[in-house]
Amino acid sequence: MVEGFLLQRFLKSIYLLIAGSFLVLCVLSSTAFGQTRSYQYDDITVGIHINKDTTIDVYERQTFDFQGEYHQGWRDIPLDKIDSVTNISVIDADTGIPLSYSWKRLEKTDPQNWGKFTSWTEGGKTNIEWYYSAKDTKKTWFLNYTIHGAIGFYQEYDELYWNIFSDYTVPVKTVSVEVTLPEEVPEGGKLESRVYRARNTPWLLAASSVIDRKTLHYTALDMAPQEALTIVAQWEKGIVDKSAYWTDSIKTHWGYIVGFLIVLASLVFGLLHWFFTEKYHQGRGTVIPQYEPPENLHPAMAEVIVKERITDKAWPATIVDLAVRGYVQITEDKPYFMEVIQKFLIILPLGFFIFVLVLFIFAGSLNWTTLPMLSIILVIILAVYRVIRASGNMKGAIIPKNYILERTAPDKLDGLEDYEKKFLNILFGGGRVFSTKEMKKARNAKKQEFYKSISKLKRKLYKETEADTEAYTVGFSVEQKRVGIIVIAIIIGIVVVQFPQSFSFISPYINDQGIAFWISLILAVLIIYSFLHDARLNKEGQILREEWLGFKLYLETAEKYRMQNLNPDVFEKYLPYAIIFGVEKKWAKTFESINMPAPSWYHGAGAYAVGGGNLSGQSFSPSLSSFTSSFSASLASSFSSAGSGGAGGGGGAGGGGGGGGGGAS
Repeated sequence: MVEGFLLQRFLKSIYLLIAGSFLVLCVLSSTAFGQTRSYQYDDITVGIHINKDTTIDVYERQTFDFQGEYHQGWRDIPLDKIDSVTNISVIDADTGIPLSYSWKRLEKTDPQNWGKFTSWTEGGKTNIEWYYSAKDTKKTWFLNYTIHGAIGFYQEYDELYWNIFSDYTVPVKTVSVEVTLPEEVPEGGKLESRVYRARNTPWLLAASSVIDRKTLHYTALDMAPQEALTIVAQWEKGIVDKSAYWTDSIKTHWGYIVGFLIVLASLVFGLLHWFFTEKYHQGRGTVIPQYEPPENLHPAMAEVIVKERITDKAWPATIVDLAVRGYVQITEDKPYFMEVIQKFLIILPLGFFIFVLVLFIFAGSLNWTTLPMLSIILVIILAVYRVIRASGNMKGAIIPKNYILERTAPDKLDGLEDYEKKFLNILFGGGRVFSTKEMKKARNAKKQEFYKSISKLKRKLYKETEADTEAYTVGFSVEQKRVGIIVIAIIIGIVVVQFPQSFSFISPYINDQGIAFWISLILAVLIIYSFLHDARLNKEGQILREEWLGFKLYLETAEKYRMQNLNPDVFEKYLPYAIIFGVEKKWAKTFESINMPAPSWYHGAGAYAVGGGNLSGQSFSPSLSSFTSSFSASLASSFSSAGSGGAGGGGGAGGGGGGGGGGAS
């Protein structure tokens, strides 16, 4: 009995467990089924009113059938065949209350956002998005907007070729479209309507008709997801004013047009301001040869006066100037064994390549088929020759020379400008030797420190030139401040256009055209500000600049006139200035007939070494050019390394302007 009783209780428990599990499963399935969401369009009714000025006013009546809970509707309109979409509004058809506009997209589940809409342009489309609360119901909204640039103008008629939609992801039961012209078409005048849909369907499922002389009607039934519906309306010329299109286009694109004119005006103003303040009636107006450096300015300062900037030639020229004045010794650094091997490995393939090409060409007869190849070889040989000539020799062409700078008397500071003292401290620090080779191999941290020091030195040189010469109406200190102001202005401009809701006093103008206008206005202000605060020489400064150009003219033409006062001291003294102006070879050529002792401050190889005998200025020029280019390259190398770390035409659905999709979520 006891065993039977226990068995009954066990079976009863199993039964209850199974029944309970089944019940829970049913409840969960019912809940899951109840949570399934879907929607479709019961009806989409579109009214298109064509205006005399070629714009079209569109209203869409969209009726949704919701199964489940939804809070967001959306609609996008492609812009690829129209100019723009304006005057967008959304109205709740059940209450007749317009939805309020938001300048940004909102969180759809927040009840405070229901009854609002927003619009924006992105991805070549105008997007409309509105927020609401709807559950297991039918809901209707009106979407209103104006289209610009949708009319096509042809020789015998005008046309609207318009996609009602093309990308809806759910079915649409019925579609009704009515097109209204601004006035009646005269009897006998052209007035036609056509409708296209993507699927092959019975004619009853897509039809068009002319209701009267100014109204056309289109219908379609059971539109499938992603199916396009396109309507065509054609009418007699003269119903719309084609000339008004250009007026409307100007109004539509006012931001771009006005912005372009503002920027253009600012550029014209800036150029005129520059011309009348820096060129017109400035200085004496003539350049007369000068036989000595005006005001005895040192090379780097002279470059600032003449070029209003510091180039890579400033520091090599300064070193040569310091060497001539006895502060520095320059020694050519002999290459390591591996550098010689590297040169050989570069030259050998190049020579072999040229040899093979020459052998290939001249192995047979020379004819028109071999001439192009011969031309290519000659170009290669000429290019190699020019590189070698510019570098002074083959070694300099393949492997740039390196140099060792030695400070002769660290305690000797008399006669040095402040920037020259600073430059020597940057190069040598607490030591007496600086190597371009070692700088190239230095760690990035050291290169970065060197780069920062040179950058600070440039600013110091600008200020020192400005103070010593008193040649500027607007100095470099003012010019350098403008950079910070320009950066701040750009940041403010970005904030204004990216976060317009924070600037309610200009919010109505923040759209595509408004953004173009504000960006152009900011750019114009920056252009004018930049021109007004650009470093500018005063009257005396312009005269000083002309005198320095006269000194450059002397360096370029001294050889031509064989000046009688030319001697080795003059050659060395003016050599740094020739480097600044890029005429060191011309200056050296002036002394080609004069035997001069090798400079005591330069230690080269062979005939250029100290004690190696006499040389001419022309023979010294290649080695000098090599030093200038090599030292400039060394500095540039350290800098770069430091930073490393629509119309109609044809027929078919989806071929016109407009279209796009929509939906709910």
